Amino acid sequence: MPYFKVVKNPAATLQRLNKSEYIATSIIPRSVFIAIIIGSILNLVNQYDSVFGSKPFNVVFFTLLYFTPFFVVLISQHLSLLKALENSENGHAFNKHRNVFATAFFHSIPLKAFLVSLGVGSINLVVLSIQHSLSSDELWVISSNQVIQTYILPMVFGLLSQALSYNRAIKEFAK
Repeated sequence: MPYFKVVKNPAATLQRLNKSEYIATSIIPRSVFIAIIIGSILNLVNQYDSVFGSKPFNVVFFTLLYFTPFFVVLISQHLSLLKALENSENGHAFNKHRNVFATAFFHSIPLKAFLVSLGVGSINLVVLSIQHSLSSDELWVISSNQVIQTYILPMVFGLLSQALSYNRAIKEFAK
């Protein structure tokens, strides 16, 4: 039995599936779309001279700037759908936090966002460290900008993504 099962209608089939057997097809396109937007913006900010100038282009960094938001959004939305399903099964489907920002600080979302950003950020940091050590003999010192992009931005995106997804799922379950 596969761990993930792709389903066509997340609202209708989510309640019938085992909690750990699915990734709704709406999550994957949304994750790709957000990754393209965020990855493109971050690449333009971080590699502007490489894209429009004469500096060498860093393919590893380029790739990470697309994969990071993809996985953060994918994992975050999956976690929030599981929480929404759990709350709806327990009779807590009513969401008193209509505002996304209010929802973002309840339902264990901050802890999950922190853990997702810690995991994804650590993987990014290891990959960038390996890439730097293979391409240079210098000791790599991580800048505050890199810390923000490695840990803080994924946490913020994960927090907002989980809150949006949770609100969306609760509305669907209330129908």
